[in-house]
Amino acid sequence: GCHAVFAPSVEEMYATGKPVLHLHFGHLEKVMEGKFRPGHFHGVGVVVSKLFHKVQPDVAVFGQKDFQHVLVVTELVNALAFPLEIVVSPTKRGPNGLALSSRNERLSKKALSKVGIIYQLLETAATSLRNGIDVREVKKWMKESIGSSKDLSLEYFEIGRAENLKATPRYYKAGAGPWVLCIAVYLEGVRLIDNFILED
Repeated sequence: GCHAVFAPSVEEMYATGKPVLHLHFGHLEKVMEGKFRPGHFHGVGVVVSKLFHKVQPDVAVFGQKDFQHVLVVTELVNALAFPLEIVVSPTKRGPNGLALSSRNERLSKKALSKVGIIYQLLETAATSLRNGIDVREVKKWMKESIGSSKDLSLEYFEIGRAENLKATPRYYKAGAGPWVLCIAVYLEGVRLIDNFILED
């Protein structure tokens, strides 16, 4: 359904070999994806910069599922003054709530029938925060909930301010700006990430 596809070779994108330029994204490199995948956002920043230079788009669309990537790319666009608009596309979900991803194809039918629990847990956690439950208690509950599953293994569950992923107060209050609940779990050796935006 595309009108055009840009599919460059490795040589076209990395003609000079490994880039000597190194990009830093501050706090975003120290939490969640940045913490568990060191150097990942540097690579994202370099290749997205090359893409923007070559294509010179007016608009770039990124999915909400990769929430931290969206913040990194937004920081990149602002820092390097790319003349384009970043649009965040809502996460597409299957009937059971599972965020759609190419990684899902690596899961068995049995796993796919159960994995909707991830988003259900995020929804429950968000409801608890709205009801005045302490952030620390919600994190503890999520860890115990995932831990009680014989199929899922928790890598992280974090709650941060949606604009920068920095720490939130202990209690959610309406009008204080959106929060984001982010999770990464393993199921059958497949790493799955998801998030829920908590706002008024």
